[in-house]
Amino acid sequence: MAVSTVAIPSYSAFLFPILEVLDQATGSLSKREMDAAVIERLGLTDEQLAVSYPDGSKARGSKVLHRIAFARSSLKLFSAIDNSQRSVWAITPTGRALLEHGEEAVRRADSDMRRQLARERNERQGVDPRPVEPLANQEGGRVPEALFPR
Repeated sequence: MAVSTVAIPSYSAFLFPILEVLDQATGSLSKREMDAAVIERLGLTDEQLAVSYPDGSKARGSKVLHRIAFARSSLKLFSAIDNSQRSVWAITPTGRALLEHGEEAVRRADSDMRRQLARERNERQGVDPRPVEPLANQEGGRVPEALFPR
């Protein structure tokens, strides 16, 4: 299989659109409904959706759908979205608050969560953890700590 030259967004490019789609939904959405709405919102092409993992890779299927799933998992880890039942998703009050702070705040929340997970993993493994930097919004100010339950 030849390596594709079609550009597809990184998982972090899907974080904010997922929140927007869920915020505009009346209630919750199934995984398929959310995927379709995010793909439409970003104007992704059939060619982009067709980009798949190479033969021999552990991952299979569309890279776009995998990245949407990864973004969804990340949003759940910092309590921006929730799934009360399998494959059914809804935005949380934390997710709505992040939407108000903008796309950069969502990306920073994701980065902060990943640093925190890495620090916890390092502590379990006995590695000296690096300090976690404070979460900031797009104006450079701090996003309220109350948005992120511990």
